Amino acid sequence: RAITQFRKSLEKHPDADYVYYSMAASLAMKGEAEGAIEKLRRAVALNEDSRVHARNDSDFSALESHPGFRALVGLPAPQASGPE
Repeated sequence: RAITQFRKSLEKHPDADYVYYSMAASLAMKGEAEGAIEKLRRAVALNEDSRVHARNDSDFSALESHPGFRALVGLPAPQASGPE
């Protein structure tokens, strides 16, 4: 239901970065990585601070290993482990 409300809010306020951010967090918690990253990308485009907030927000913990999320929030790519 929250995502439906966020969509309605965006109809009235299409440049509301905080709505995109909240929608991204909700999608991330639902396990919808691609949708979450898409909405977060828009939030960051509207407000660069969203990048830092998402990096430290536990709502995005399910995306911590996703390369697209890591690149978007400025986290280094995970080191590949090779044979030892």
